[in-house]
Amino acid sequence: MSKESELIHIVKRLQAMTFDDRGEIQERAFDKFGVNVVTVLFDQPSRTFALYGGRDDKKFAFDDIDLLAIDIYETLQDFKSVF
Repeated sequence: MSKESELIHIVKRLQAMTFDDRGEIQERAFDKFGVNVVTVLFDQPSRTFALYGGRDDKKFAFDDIDLLAIDIYETLQDFKSVF
């Protein structure tokens, strides 16, 4: 899968979270090789994302899907490079 298609796939999953109104908090896991690398939470009321995981178990808040998608992509690539 090319870099562009991977980013598009990530953005589409994040956008789907913003449209899902079944609850105030939406959660999605982003995996590589069947291992959960990062988890993203979306808070409907505040329209913000939280990213958990990665090598340093970092926690960040985002209000921009594009920046979040890039961070997820880079974290997945870092994880992939370990193997």
